[in-house]
Amino acid sequence: MKGFKGAEDLNIQFGNVRIYNPKTTKLIKKYLLDFDDYEYFGSKNDDIHCNGAVTLDVIDSEQSKQEAISNLNQVLSFILSNQMDIKYPIKIETRSISIIDENGIQKGSFNEITEDDYNFEESSEHIKFIYNFYQSKIISELNSVDKQIIESLNWKKKAVESFNVNEKILWFWVSLENLMNDGNNKSSENIFYYVSKYLAIYQFYKFVWKHYGKLIDIRKQLVYNSFSTNDHKDLKELDSILRLDEINTKNNLLVYPLKEFIKNIDLIIDLIKAKFEKEELLYYQLDYLRSIFNNPDTLKKLLVDFENISKEKLLYVYRIRNKIVHNANTEENTLSEYYSDFISQASRLTIIQFMTKRQNKNLKTTESILNDILYDFNKLKLDIEIQGITVLYEQ
Repeated sequence: MKGFKGAEDLNIQFGNVRIYNPKTTKLIKKYLLDFDDYEYFGSKNDDIHCNGAVTLDVIDSEQSKQEAISNLNQVLSFILSNQMDIKYPIKIETRSISIIDENGIQKGSFNEITEDDYNFEESSEHIKFIYNFYQSKIISELNSVDKQIIESLNWKKKAVESFNVNEKILWFWVSLENLMNDGNNKSSENIFYYVSKYLAIYQFYKFVWKHYGKLIDIRKQLVYNSFSTNDHKDLKELDSILRLDEINTKNNLLVYPLKEFIKNIDLIIDLIKAKFEKEELLYYQLDYLRSIFNNPDTLKKLLVDFENISKEKLLYVYRIRNKIVHNANTEENTLSEYYSDFISQASRLTIIQFMTKRQNKNLKTTESILNDILYDFNKLKLDIEIQGITVLYEQ
């Protein structure tokens, strides 16, 4: 928990939420791998942060993760409301989460890249882009789109560096408005119409990967089990279906082929049903996914649904932005933090869209870039009608 520190013997309970110092309190009694020490989350220095632990009845790991974060945020909001002299921002670090049972035995973990990680990693790419693309030019020679990209990068930097959630929302929105200004004073309308489209494409692919990720989590559990039981049968069967026993690695990392997951979803569902009784919910989720894969109309509807959801979220952020501008919204809460992450993602993907289309296609106006964004979205819908689920094979 970033920014939240206490005494070494800190160990306080709020209902089903516990805040503790891992130096003196150990909740994990047995790790999946003996050489790991997940309770420190990669940091053992003297300036250790506190951990948060939430007790839940777990049915679906993804849903339970979100519920745990929500419960922990509620406790933090209560603490902050009664402690007015907080000098540093407090935030839950969700990139690494451990799952343990009632006996303290580790059953799994979440490790994922957050928007903050993306922003940090891509900052070097942004610098490289600016250097490569503009190294032979002077500022006076840049066209309007070039200048918009640089200005939006600066607004995004301002948002990333801000400690205030409302400020982040405002500056991320400004970075969007700056790029979506086509000279017709329709920045907000363009945001709702165009940004929602490539956000939909992004969520469309992420939706399938998320379910595949749950399957890979099962594979990781099988790997852990094989260490202790020396039984590799189920692991080999799953790897054979996904063809993980045949593929190469990339940059010393195992590459999971989405194509094999899609092509062999029937075999995977049968395996989950027969061998993994505790994964009944995943079985039904994969069965639902199969129904989507087998129907191009349903697949296309999924893309359109993601577009509508993104549009609604952008509209909500716009309302928050208006309240902030008119000093009607100074309170920070869990909902604001959620929409801060969303608009951060929207800003990041928008800048990438403009940088890529400017550099790779040499599009020179905002209008031409927006038209190309619309073309990409309509092309994907057409490809789904013609090719069906095979459009995802190369992802």
